[in-house]
Amino acid sequence: MLRFLARRLLLGALVLFLVVTLVFALFYIYPSDVARNLAGRQATPETIALIEARLGLDQPIYVQYWRYLVNLLQGDLGYDYYHNIPVTEIIATALPKTISIALGASVIWLALGVCSGVISAVRPRSIADRALTVFALTFYSLPTFVLGLTLLYFLYFKLTLAGITWFPAAGYVNLRDNPAQWARSLVLPWFTLALVQAAL
Repeated sequence: MLRFLARRLLLGALVLFLVVTLVFALFYIYPSDVARNLAGRQATPETIALIEARLGLDQPIYVQYWRYLVNLLQGDLGYDYYHNIPVTEIIATALPKTISIALGASVIWLALGVCSGVISAVRPRSIADRALTVFALTFYSLPTFVLGLTLLYFLYFKLTLAGITWFPAAGYVNLRDNPAQWARSLVLPWFTLALVQAAL
């Protein structure tokens, strides 16, 4: 048991190391002039050289890779130069939204998936079983983004044109600000994820 656990942990560490290395290779080795892109078209060679030195792009690739690993181990995921904020701040801002969507959708998909599975098991080859099989195949075959756009089109856009404003136009509402609006703003994302996962 301990040997199996140790082997799985080592394999997981190896996979994590390979993924981290691949990400480094994609963003650092791939030929693109990052310093020139950040400096703009009118930049002088001195400005580009200054940006390269500031970002450490003038150092050998193994030095850049080592610094990348050390920063990752310290929890430094880098800096977003487009928005001028650290990447950890972007993740922290998006985390409540992600958790809200994931938890709400998981409750719905577990309820739908378990109920439909139980009905199909209790009444095999019945009309309900066949209907649930069609339901599962339909939503399993749909990509999540297609289902999301379809629900937005029919349940938000078409209903709003008809004067029925069940689904809000605004984006995410914080749970602490207004719990009812929070749930209302997440109904469509919850069902988009839940229908696909329940089918699975």
